[in-house]
Amino acid sequence: MTQKQAATLTKKIESASIDISIFPRLERLAFELAEACVTTASDATKTPAQLVKMDACMADGRLALGNLQEGAPLYGAVVAGTGQAIFVALAPGFTASLSESLLGGIFTPPEEGARPTDLDIALARPTIDSFLAPLCAIPPEDAGVRHEGMLHPVEVTDMEAEMVSSQHDATYINLSFDLSFEETLASDAVTMHLPADFLECRGLLTTVRKRIVVDGENSRWRKEMEANIDQSNIELEIVLDRYKATLSDLSKLEIGQVIPLTNKADHSLDITMATSAGRCSIGVGRLGAVGKSKAVKISSLQDPVLL
Repeated sequence: MTQKQAATLTKKIESASIDISIFPRLERLAFELAEACVTTASDATKTPAQLVKMDACMADGRLALGNLQEGAPLYGAVVAGTGQAIFVALAPGFTASLSESLLGGIFTPPEEGARPTDLDIALARPTIDSFLAPLCAIPPEDAGVRHEGMLHPVEVTDMEAEMVSSQHDATYINLSFDLSFEETLASDAVTMHLPADFLECRGLLTTVRKRIVVDGENSRWRKEMEANIDQSNIELEIVLDRYKATLSDLSKLEIGQVIPLTNKADHSLDITMATSAGRCSIGVGRLGAVGKSKAVKISSLQDPVLL
């Protein structure tokens, strides 16, 4: 892979997002985590907090954990019995402001460029524990597996720490939350890095495993994202016919009036799907029946790769 190709791939990975609504249980978890962050931040700062925005993306561990704001404290929790680790990062300015209120002072708006001290990070640690609490309450898919004490918190102060480096090849779902405190915005106040393997074993994310060839830095997360997209539900519309009329004719339509169809309306049906650029045709079919059910038989495809 050339340097230019690597740079292009890096940009694509950094901008990759994931629609968590196609994984219903994961979407519910994301909102539970967001609610926990808002509640905890409000209690800790004694200032009303609101969720402004929640973002979700997928990336490999090297990008997920290596693309943090400078000075952002990173806190990890090891999943019991596995080599997986969940990470929580707080925006540096938010961490520095948080400690003031935790010591009994008045919470001040997070300052851009603020660098938290060791004391700030230490005081924030119990708050981060509460962010992780909803994850500890998730029962595994296998009811016979015990999950008490599922997460073992550890402090991470060095970005090149062994535990962080060990996660570089893992696939992560990142959830970031923008919070506001009395109209003061704290962008990416809390970011959670959740291992896809952990989410899968908890039944929150179904990842389709494929036999793939690992080629250098092209880590498996992209293949897994493609496999998950393959399992997404897509609505197809079957267009029986298209009728053209003037605006004047349309204004004269009445109930019971007959709209004529072309002679090929029963065997030249346009099969369409919605895309970001609008609806597109993926093929043509003909009207028929299977048993007592009406059906459409595909007679030709515009691009078989779509299927």
